[in-house]
Formats: sequence, C-alpha cells, structure tokens
Amino acid sequence: MIYNFAQIELKEALSIYSNFAKTEEGKGRILNQREFLSKEEIEEKHKFIKLFENFEEEYLTEISELKIFLRPILEEPNYVFNEKELFLILKRIGYLEKLKENLKKLKDPLAEKFISSIFDTKKLEPFEELFSEEGLLKKDANENLKKLNKKEKLIFSQIQKTLEKEIEKYRNYLSEHTIMFKDERYCLPVKKIHQRKVEGIFWGISNSKETAFIEPTSLLNLNNLYRSVLSEIEAEKQKICQEITDEIKRYLEEILKSLDTLYEIDFFNSLAKFKKNFKGVLPEIVEKEEGINLVNSYHPLLLWLNKDNPSKVIPLNLNLKPPKKCLILTGPNGGGKTIALKTVGLMIGLALMGFPLIARDGTKIPHIEKLFISIGDSQDLTKGLSSFTSVISNLSVFLQGANDKSFCLLDEVGFGTNPDEGAALGISILKGLADKNCYIIAATHIDYIKFLSLEDERFLNGSMAFDEKTGFPTFEFIKDFLGKSNAITIAEKFGLPKEIIEKAKGYLNKKSIEIETLLEKLGRLTKERMDELENLKNERENTKRLIEKINEERVKEREKLISDFENFKKEYWEKLNIEIENLRKEGFHIGKRKEERLIINLTPKNPLEEKEEVPFPFFINSKVFHKTLKKIGVLKRIEGEIGIVEIEGKNVWVNLKELESRFDEERKSTVNFVLKKEEVKNSLNLIGKRVEEAQDEIDIFLDNSIKYGIKKVKIIHGHGTGKLRRGIREYLKNHPLVSKFGAEEGDGATWVEIKNE
Repeated sequence: MIYNFAQIELKEALSIYSNFAKTEEGKGRILNQREFLSKEEIEEKHKFIKLFENFEEEYLTEISELKIFLRPILEEPNYVFNEKELFLILKRIGYLEKLKENLKKLKDPLAEKFISSIFDTKKLEPFEELFSEEGLLKKDANENLKKLNKKEKLIFSQIQKTLEKEIEKYRNYLSEHTIMFKDERYCLPVKKIHQRKVEGIFWGISNSKETAFIEPTSLLNLNNLYRSVLSEIEAEKQKICQEITDEIKRYLEEILKSLDTLYEIDFFNSLAKFKKNFKGVLPEIVEKEEGINLVNSYHPLLLWLNKDNPSKVIPLNLNLKPPKKCLILTGPNGGGKTIALKTVGLMIGLALMGFPLIARDGTKIPHIEKLFISIGDSQDLTKGLSSFTSVISNLSVFLQGANDKSFCLLDEVGFGTNPDEGAALGISILKGLADKNCYIIAATHIDYIKFLSLEDERFLNGSMAFDEKTGFPTFEFIKDFLGKSNAITIAEKFGLPKEIIEKAKGYLNKKSIEIETLLEKLGRLTKERMDELENLKNERENTKRLIEKINEERVKEREKLISDFENFKKEYWEKLNIEIENLRKEGFHIGKRKEERLIINLTPKNPLEEKEEVPFPFFINSKVFHKTLKKIGVLKRIEGEIGIVEIEGKNVWVNLKELESRFDEERKSTVNFVLKKEEVKNSLNLIGKRVEEAQDEIDIFLDNSIKYGIKKVKIIHGHGTGKLRRGIREYLKNHPLVSKFGAEEGDGATWVEIKNE
C-alpha cells in the first residue's frame, strides 16, 4: 500500500511503462497497478518478464481488434455478420496461430501457460479459404453458389449479346454506345429527345436531364431472370454467413479467453520491452532486515523527459540497512533532496508491484507492506489546512499506521512553523517513527535535526553533494556526510543583487555560522573516517578472498596436471596400439621402422624430465614444431641453417635450431604394398581425401608403380576448391620418385612420369 502515491508521480511513471503496450487493455493493466505483491508473486512476475525479453510481438494490435468486431453478437444475440465482417474476423483469428508460433519459439515451459489458453484456429480455418483477398466470398464457396454464379454468368452473356443488337438497332438515338445498369436492370442510355423511338420501360433520367435510361422490351425476360439469380446468390451468401456466424458463436467463449491471454501477454511483453529499452533490471526483493540498496537508479519520468540527452540525469546510489534504518538527508537548496526521496519512493513502489526498474545489478528492495510519503506542499484549500497543518495531519496517520514493515519518506520535516518549535516537533516525530522500527528517509535544513545522528545510534546522516568551486549542487548522494544548505551562495549564483547578499551575510547569527561550520567539519571528518574503515574492510576481504582463491587454484592445478598427464598417456597409448596394429596388418616393408619411430614420438614424457638434444635431419614437407611460437607447421624450403615453414597458411623464415620434428617422420620412408600382378593400376583416385592422407597414398602408389615397371601414371583429384590439387602438386615437386608431371582432364587430374631409377 502506498500512502500519497501522487507525490512520487507514480501515475506518470506507469504511463511511461504503458507506452510499450500494443493494446489498450495491456496499457490499462499497467496504469491500474497500485497494490504490493507477495515475494512469491513478484518472483513469478519476474519469470514472465524474462520470458518475453526475446518475444516477437507480431499482430498483437490486430488480434486485439477482435473485441470491436465481435461486439455486435455480444450485444445482439441474433446478429449475423456480413461477408466483409467475417473476412476481418477470421483473418484476426488466424493471427492467433502466429501468436502461438512466436510463443513456441521462446522454447520455455512457461510459455505453455499462454499457448494452452489460445484458441485452436484449425476449428475455423476451413472458413478462411472461402474468402478472396478482397474480403468477399469466392464464387465457388460452395457447390450451390458455384452453380448460381455459373448461371449468372450465362444470363449476363445473353444480356450482352441482346444489348449489342439493341445498340446497333438504336445507334442514332443513343447518347453513348454502351450499356447501363439502373436499379439492377440493364438499360440503354437514350437521348431524351428520342425517348419515344425506343421500345421499352423507362427507368429514370440522368443528372444532366439529357439522357433517359430505357430497358428494351427484348431484355425484359433476361433482366428478370438476372435479378432472380442475383437474389438467389445473395440468399446463398447470407446462408453461408449465417453458418460461419453460428460457428463463431459456438467458439465465442474460447476466442474471448484468448483475448484475455493476449492482454496478459501484452502486459508482460511491454514490461520486458521497457526493461530492454532503458537497460533496466529486475531488482532483488529481500527481507526487510536486509535494507535497501539502490545502484545507479533513475526516476523514470526524469529519464523520459531527458531521453534525447540522458547524461543530464544523475543516478542515485543509496544504501540503508539495520541497525541504522533512519537517514537524515541534508544538502543545498535545489540539490536534489526531493528528487532523491521521490526516486526512492518510486523504486520501492514499482519493485513491490513486480515492475523492472531503471537501475543496475545489485539493486535490492526490502519487502515491506506500507510506504508512507510526505513530499512537497500539501496545502489543502478544500479543508482549510495550511502546508504545516496538512503535513502534521499526514504524519499523525503515519505514526498510527507505521510498523516494522513500513518505509517513511519525509520532505522538510519540521518546516513551516517557528524554527525552534519545528525542530522540536521534527525530532520528536522522527524518534516516534523510529520507535516503530520502520525505515525513514527525512530531508531537512534544520540544524538541530541534523545532530540527531550524534545522540541516537538508529540515525545516520547523508547529504546531496555541493561543489564549492562552482557554487552549484552536483545532485550526487554522499553517505555519512552532513551537508550545508548554502542558501546564500546559491542565491548569489542565481542572480540576487550583491548588496542583498552582503546584507544577508551580516544578518546571519554568528552562532548559526559556527554551527554550520562545525557541521561541515564534522561531516567531512565522519566521511573520511567511514571511507577509511570501508577501504580497510574491503582490503581485508579482498586479501582473504585472494588467499582462498590462490589455495583453491593451487589444489585444482595440481589435480589437473596429474589428471591430464594420465589421460594423455592413456589416450596416446591407445592411438599408438591402434596404429601399430594397422601397420602390421598392412604389411609395409618398412613397418618395423615406422613402429619404432612412432613409439619414440608418441610415448608421453614427464614434463620435469630433462631431454637430450638429438640432431634431426629435416625433410621438405615434413611436419615440424616451432619451439618459440609454439605452433606446428610444414617445412617448405631449406637454405643452410635457415628454412621456410608454412604455419596456419603463412610462410615464415626460421632458424632450423628452433624446430623439432613432430610425428610425421614416417612420411619420408619409402612404403610398398605387396600387390598381386592383377591388382596393379596406373591411376589413383584421391577425390574426397585430405592433403595429408593423399600424400601417404601417393608414396605407396608410386612405389608400387616402380616395382611393376609403370613409367607414367595418373592421379585423379577432381576440381573442387582446388586445395587438394595444389597440395598434391606441391608434394610432387620435391618427390624423389617423380621426374615430371602436368595437368590433364581439364585440370581435374595430374599425369606423373616416374624416374627410371
């Protein structure tokens, strides 16, 4: 419950939220929010707001128009929709299917609550197909209508032929050589002076009074037949409209229920869009004992009014929690105390209604039951109350109704009467509310009230900041600081004559000046002390967390090293055993050497064990590891102690001493299959292979070709992206068995001549 919600511009704030709604009913649901929800209800509401953050809001407005189109049958039970009305209704009912599809895209079980409440459009879907894009019933909407329209077309054709003859017959008497449709009869436009020369029935005269519309005698029967069939067509259409209307009435309750669901969707969707647009948050609702914490929070109305230049609005950061639940807010005139109170009030009110806030993560709102507000001039002329008596009347209600589940926001407490009496009343009222154990934020300029925190540990001070250099307030909140009013300084900045300012300074009571100075020093010292304590506390917490983190990481790293090494051994021994077995089965004549090399290269070594440097003869196109770059590449060229290595698609000049071999030593070994004579081929198909796989097969293929005396072979690689072709030809350039090679088959294959040796 919010007491005096108008004083925090709640209605205006809700209006901003409602701007994101697509339906009038959705807007209404937002604007009518006033009641606080339970924690469970707020959490539930937050879930649905999150659900709609990525919702596609198609056709919400169009579907909501159903309420207007369906109104006639709600007001008049026997009403029958015409074909145009039915087209518009069925089209909007059809949009419900798109609404369900968009809900399903959210892929969240919560969406099922809405999907299951939406009307199954398949029940009326067949009727949609009866209408043309123009919104009229198709001529073949049913068999009877189809026959009638065919009949109408036939009669019309006969009318046309007859009229053509009549036009030719009376050509000299007509004002135009065309046919006219008058009172649902086809006629001839006859010049009025020749009216009697045309046999037929007179149906009227033109606006110019120069043309008479005459139905020739020869057309009488055809026109009668035509009117008859038109009446039958209309009757059949009415019959279809009655049938569709009855079906809509049959499902009316389900359709109206879908509209209620639509309004609920619009409500949550608009809150989600507000949150996204203003980069807001769903605040954490905490127990009242945890207090309030506002992080970069904004009054929505201020931000909306300054949406073209939002940087002008200064966010409010404020924290208040037990045992100090009562804040005395001080600071300069025009420094933002009232705005701060209104912002706090709105943050609490909106949050406890389940709304997102324009704030940042970390914002916490205590779950209270009553929010009491007394801000601004409450003078009530209708009751004959002055500002002071009106405020006292409000505070009397607060004192009676407040408890430990209440939050009180008071502006200018003790203002409006004799300063001494006002101070005494203000202190008494604030202590009385504090005795109720409620939260209090009270703004004041009265020095005696500012001292309340020095004698009562339940109170603390805070101030809206003032820049002494510029002479203007900064609108920032500073906790544990006593602020001065700075009324004379501000008056001077805003143009009050200098002589008036000087006189005002002379009238100041010296005691008041001393108190102001003392308050300022006290506030500054308190702030410095609190900042030091906060910094020490943060450093201690950070150090503690750092030690804990280091210890945790040390344990995790040790466990990970042991686990990784064991997995490494297991994984590569499995690969090694598989490779050895494959080599044995394949029967390579160098299998044994390859097996020995694989054992050396793939056996994991303890990273702490010292290694002997063993010189390694590098080969062109062999894989190497660059020890400085920590990258694996392919050696492309050697010039003395310098080489070119292709690493991640780029050629890099390196010193060979920086390289190590990597797993591909076996590639330069000569490998032979033992083949039967009949298995020998002079072509090798490598389409679909990786370059590395292709190189191994080329070695085997060329070795076997030499063995069986084949001098020229063909390697098929296809066109594709060209990567395989380039890789094969690059490999053939430096192959010891290749004499020369070239392209064939439109560059989809490569011929290779083999050396004689």
